[in-house]
Amino acid sequence: MKKWNLKVLFGEDDDASRGLYQVAAGAVTGCEEHAGSVRPRVTSVSEADHDDDFNSFEVLVELAPGISLFVQDGDPYGRDDDGDDAEDDAKRVVTEVEESLAACMPRMQLVSETLQSVRHRARQLLSAWQKDGIAVRLLDVHLAQLSYWRSREEPAVVVLLEALDDRLLPQTMPIQLESIDDLEMELRNLRDRVTARHGRRIELTAQGASGRISQLALNAIGHFGDVATTIRRFADEPRFWLPDGTVVIMQDGHVEADPGVGDATIECSGDWITARSLFVPAALLARSVGRPVTQLLDHPFLSDEMIVQETASGLSNEGGPSVRVKVHMPQLLFCSTSGTVWPAAAEEREQAPQLPADQGKVVAFPGRRK
Repeated sequence: MKKWNLKVLFGEDDDASRGLYQVAAGAVTGCEEHAGSVRPRVTSVSEADHDDDFNSFEVLVELAPGISLFVQDGDPYGRDDDGDDAEDDAKRVVTEVEESLAACMPRMQLVSETLQSVRHRARQLLSAWQKDGIAVRLLDVHLAQLSYWRSREEPAVVVLLEALDDRLLPQTMPIQLESIDDLEMELRNLRDRVTARHGRRIELTAQGASGRISQLALNAIGHFGDVATTIRRFADEPRFWLPDGTVVIMQDGHVEADPGVGDATIECSGDWITARSLFVPAALLARSVGRPVTQLLDHPFLSDEMIVQETASGLSNEGGPSVRVKVHMPQLLFCSTSGTVWPAAAEEREQAPQLPADQGKVVAFPGRRK
């Protein structure tokens, strides 16, 4: 999302769309209509600037000091070229702002007490994380979208934390609470993952790295372009798609690739590779254990460093034959700033048993679809 404050927006920002002006103007009008002893104000408006954003527009309204309301709506995937869909999204956001103000302003005392109660308890709970060395902090607590609590007296709230994201970088992390009683459970559920990311970041930083990448993902990236340029994308993006539809995704500091989206012949999940529409005799599968997977399967993303550890055959979801192969998947280190990739220290690399490679490739399956 790209965010504007009103001063910049109404200073004729060329990047802002007609729909965004409509959202901002409508939200401002709604605030003026509900002004009393307390004057609500629009603090920012945002608009989707890339396809990963689900919502077209977002509005943040300050009802009173320390009391913020967040409104979002729209789906950029369905927009027509003439922008009519975006304008419809804008109208829905303005309506949501007006309804939210009407619901919140008459019960400001309850809203204020609810937010302060959550804010107070969240600080107490997160202090224990910080004592354990976990990098997390409370950024804000604001009201959730009205649609989540329209029929209830008690408002739903969103807790905004700063914690490590999938790239192991500090990022705003929203936690929505249907009830304030859910706070401790939600934070407890989150703690294990945040703790794991914290430990992973320490481990990688000690090796001078930003993350790890599987050999398969590295091969896929190299097949379509410059490795260093693509690796640098992880400084800003946790996932993206290669030209054939292969998704490359960074989760908890680890990059993997799945060509199954764009390639009907192969799927990857961790160390397992599944080849569809392929039959291999059981004896041949058994003899492939300990050998490079490239002696069994032929695909541009596979390489000799991947050693077969286990095999299985069966039927695919479509009913045809399939082969599953578990491989020793080398993991390399990378720097998302420079795009450099290098192997892990020898003592940290998992050693896979290897048998003499005395056979050539025995089975081939097609690569990506053209």
